[in-house]
Amino acid sequence: MKTATPSPSSSATTFTELDAAVISKNPWNPNRMTAAMFAKAIESISLYGFIDPLTVRHLGENLYQIIDGEHRYDAGIALAMDRFPCTVIEGLTDAQAKKLTIVMNELHGQADPGKMGDLLADILALTSLDDLMVALPYDESVLAGFMQSAAPLTPLEPMARESEPGSKEPWAERLFKMPKTVALIVDEAIEKAKDGEEIETWQALERVAADYLAS
Repeated sequence: MKTATPSPSSSATTFTELDAAVISKNPWNPNRMTAAMFAKAIESISLYGFIDPLTVRHLGENLYQIIDGEHRYDAGIALAMDRFPCTVIEGLTDAQAKKLTIVMNELHGQADPGKMGDLLADILALTSLDDLMVALPYDESVLAGFMQSAAPLTPLEPMARESEPGSKEPWAERLFKMPKTVALIVDEAIEKAKDGEEIETWQALERVAADYLAS
């Protein structure tokens, strides 16, 4: 006859700080982290602090086992942390603890590539690429993939008029909406094309276009 075990809803949860010496890692965690990602975890803690507590279960006496946060724990140890903020759960069975490890690993959602690209573009408009990459859990190839999913260059309805004052040639206005990262590249190209000369922006764009067509 099977013995009834407590349900997760009957478990008591508290928040506290624990000495590193009383915390142990579980032997079943399926999550793995590359050396590059581990370096990012260390960068993140160095930059923002240990803002995501470990989830641990109380094993009795003064012993606690990690349910979620093993890699953060290792990163903290690498940074010589001797105390960790922890969410402590009492009364978990082995089966419940193992299941909770899966839940904590998997149920974080998945980023929409387009929205992530737009978000990264917003950040990049405010900082440099080097600063953006610090602690960000992506390498440059993944970052580039997200950026390609950002809102594409979208031409709006062109507006035409007879001519500019003092010009006999017909003129046309062009208005484009583009990701901020693309706008920064366009701005930089325009400034390089001006090369310190007092010319109009459209003249600089003409130079950029002519150089591209000639290449």
